Amino acid sequence: MRYYPDLPSKFVLIPRPGHSDPSAAVLMIETEPFHIFHYGTAYEDKHYAIHFTAVCLDTNFNMKFDSEVTLSNTSVSPGQLFNFRIDMRKKLCSRERADQASVEFPTVHPFRHGLSTSSYNYLMASDRPGHNLPYRDVVKFDHRGSRRQVYRSHGVIGEPVFAPRFGYSSFSKGDDDDGYVLVQLYNPELHRTEFIVLDAQHVDQGPCARILLKHHIPYGFHGSFTPDVFVSTPLRPKL
Repeated sequence: MRYYPDLPSKFVLIPRPGHSDPSAAVLMIETEPFHIFHYGTAYEDKHYAIHFTAVCLDTNFNMKFDSEVTLSNTSVSPGQLFNFRIDMRKKLCSRERADQASVEFPTVHPFRHGLSTSSYNYLMASDRPGHNLPYRDVVKFDHRGSRRQVYRSHGVIGEPVFAPRFGYSSFSKGDDDDGYVLVQLYNPELHRTEFIVLDAQHVDQGPCARILLKHHIPYGFHGSFTPDVFVSTPLRPKL
């Protein structure tokens, strides 16, 4: 996968069942060229505009295995967070770079997708000038423009996961950042993994808990949070 200069870039907007305008058609909105793997917060306002955040890679992007730690050439074409606005009436798209760090894997409140009350993105990041890799930091970004927060770890991290304090009730209860950020961290000096728990309202204050393992865990791509516990009844051995 790479940039093809002869092909246009477009967003496809598909009305979902229950949309306020049942006659709404699928929209194709042209935009400048870039590649997006992952989206953050998103909502539609009362003026028929969609606002969202996304991590964009520029036209130098390709799928070379960079430094044996990432699937694309991040050292050349880092992912950067942008704020987008799509005007559905005028069929126009605009974007503005929202943060300077090299980032990927934005995660948001799992029960407030598409709501205007969802503001915060938690990003796997390298917030160290001149170093796009490895991802060592967590950046908390508010798309409404309030102060960003950064946790700088002592290892290499995976995708942060937001766990709301009130479970399913967090759909309407508590602030958008009322909960915890869970992070898998690899310590290369010890060759061990630990899990970091951050207070989502004060990410920059560092861990409120650390779960230290006696071994390492290979990295996955994505994580998710559920208030439910899925544990089967243990089998009793037959004597």
